[in-house]
Amino acid sequence: ITPVVVTNKKKFAAITPAEAGPVAFGDTIITVTAKEQAQS
Repeated sequence: ITPVVVTNKKKFAAITPAEAGPVAFGDTIITVTAKEQAQS
């Protein structure tokens, strides 16, 4: 087990974990979505 810690989650719109269970090399474990930039 290797924990993944996101310490600056306020900078992102969403942090979504993948489904629970075994993973292999190259599998997606989390999906991070950027916040939209404010337009000036």
